[in-house]
Amino acid sequence: KAIASDRKIDIYVVIAKEERRADALAQIQQLRDRGYRVDYPMTPTKVGRQFQAAEEAGAALALLYGDEWPQVKVKNLPAREESLIDHGALLDSVAKFFNVGSSA
Repeated sequence: KAIASDRKIDIYVVIAKEERRADALAQIQQLRDRGYRVDYPMTPTKVGRQFQAAEEAGAALALLYGDEWPQVKVKNLPAREESLIDHGALLDSVAKFFNVGSSA
């Protein structure tokens, strides 16, 4: 099992619907601009294989872009918990998960 310091990436973006790839890529850039290490499939890939890639890379979060759009499914991989977040609130939600920029 990967521990935080051994992680290759922080977030893996799962593109379940190719129609959502442009939306995913826009948010990937926003996440990278904030310093997160983000990976995603370069070509259309089965969802199960994408989650396997996320696990192998030691990602803490998987973000799934699919039928739920404009919501994004956020999966906490170590805890096996998931929730739906509106894409407009995604950056704040990710920051809270990684405890970044929190004044609380």
